[in-house]
Amino acid sequence: MEERIENLAERREKLDYFYISAFTAILVFTFNNFNSRTGILAHAPVWLVEVGWGALIVGTLCPLYVIGARFKRFAINLDRIAGKNVDGKLFMALRKRGEFVHRAMTLLFVLGVGALCTAYALGLRRIGM
Repeated sequence: MEERIENLAERREKLDYFYISAFTAILVFTFNNFNSRTGILAHAPVWLVEVGWGALIVGTLCPLYVIGARFKRFAINLDRIAGKNVDGKLFMALRKRGEFVHRAMTLLFVLGVGALCTAYALGLRRIGM
């Protein structure tokens, strides 16, 4: 049982690191396109590109929070197993906050990618493609 729990925790942690990598890859690709003279985003409205980047940067921080909260819950669980007096409300609050942050991360991803896709469309329209 413990091995399956550790395997699940490891998979979730890998998934969170994948999210960080994906957000960062999108940011780097769009930043390079924005700074290129021939880039499509160079012709897009700057405020729309900034909204997309802002959402993706904040979204990148969400998995880091989730990883930290998971480690805190793990420490609380170890204290509980060791027989120490542990506040169950803190454990549940960390869990609920982690779930909320995951939902916020999904929303920020959709907002950021949507804003950048719209910026690409407007950039293509401005250059006449």
